[in-house]
Amino acid sequence: MPGLPRLELDTDGRALVPAAAPEVRFDREVRRLFDVRDPIAVVIRSSHREGIFHPAALRRVVELTTALRELEGVRPRDVASLATEPGFRHRPGQLTFRTLLEPLPQSPEELAELRSDLRRIELYDGTLISADGRATAILVGAPPAADRSQLVREIRRRAAAVLSSGRPVVLDASFRCRRQRQAARRLAAAHRVPFDFVECRAELGALRQRHHGSRGALR
Repeated sequence: MPGLPRLELDTDGRALVPAAAPEVRFDREVRRLFDVRDPIAVVIRSSHREGIFHPAALRRVVELTTALRELEGVRPRDVASLATEPGFRHRPGQLTFRTLLEPLPQSPEELAELRSDLRRIELYDGTLISADGRATAILVGAPPAADRSQLVREIRRRAAAVLSSGRPVVLDASFRCRRQRQAARRLAAAHRVPFDFVECRAELGALRQRHHGSRGALR
């Protein structure tokens, strides 16, 4: 087909909406004011009876967080996980707070302390921690001008290390291209783990209402 080699794939969901739409302009302004980047969520789910509150699972969170912060174009502050968020305790001799996984909890007492801290903070329930405590998310802010297809491929490559350890992974991103979905399916097949694709849809009216609700919350 003439011109086919020159076609470019745009995986940004905003490409589907007119640039002059009020919701898009508002979204653009919020991103500019607060330096917001689209998050890609990588979810680690543990089959251990204690869920993610187990040293091996938490170690994977630290390792994968470190790997994702090294992605090209991703700033350290663009990655959020239990390994980056501050807790209540100071570093010895400093005024800065330790992260929730600093040092990595090992004993039952330290793991219980982490649970207690998360309950007190509350902010991470349903965002970084699932309600049942069996899964945790790592959020990666996509660079504005990044090739998202390449970024997702690199995240998928690094997530393979987690799959190799026997733990499931959730990739939360815009997989509008069948090729991207098939690549994720092949990754799961290569590690002999189940693969489920979840698609979320909403009516335009519901999307508009959500945008207006966000606008009111910011005022």
